[in-house]
Amino acid sequence: MHPADSVGCAGYRRGGIPANSFSRTRFCATWPARCCCHERGNSVDFSAGVTWTCSMVTAHYDPQSRTGQIILRPNRSWSWRANLVFLAVLATVAMVIGVVFLLQGLWLILPFGLIEVSLVGSALYVCARRTHRQEVLTFSEDELLIERGSAHPESRHVFKRLFARFFVRRPRHPWYPTRVAVRSHGREIEVGAFLNPEDKNRLIAELRRMVDSLESSS
Repeated sequence: MHPADSVGCAGYRRGGIPANSFSRTRFCATWPARCCCHERGNSVDFSAGVTWTCSMVTAHYDPQSRTGQIILRPNRSWSWRANLVFLAVLATVAMVIGVVFLLQGLWLILPFGLIEVSLVGSALYVCARRTHRQEVLTFSEDELLIERGSAHPESRHVFKRLFARFFVRRPRHPWYPTRVAVRSHGREIEVGAFLNPEDKNRLIAELRRMVDSLESSS
């Protein structure tokens, strides 16, 4: 690994919201399509401000409240409906073949065909579920909140913005991915691990832009 390149400091000296305010955060059903973070008990409205959208990386900065949010999603080439159509076609073909062999006395073909369709369906479900996961980086005046999950946040990591820094580790060989991580007080969390190289470079650019916007408004 090359020495880590610092993207910038995630925090600045300013009195902000208390640390325990994140425990009162409420999430809407469409997390995180709409911002559901709360600041001082009031919902932060991201309908105003500046939004940057780059493929699987979406960033928004609100200069009035000096808050920002970056949403990361993996590449999703097929919708769940397309997966169901593919599975239905596969099941129909397997059923027809199984019935034809069943009429000829080869009854073992049908159950094995059904087992094959079940395995393919399970694999499609697991892959589709993984493509619906997402990471949300929320920048407030005092803290950086990293949330991970699918339909709702399943894990939360809170960093003090004054001490948190983003680092980019470039690999020595192109076969290995670039790593983007946030570090503070010996604790390090990788972000956007599921992004492809192109989207990861966009994430780095959005992090630089977000940090510059936050520092310029301080």
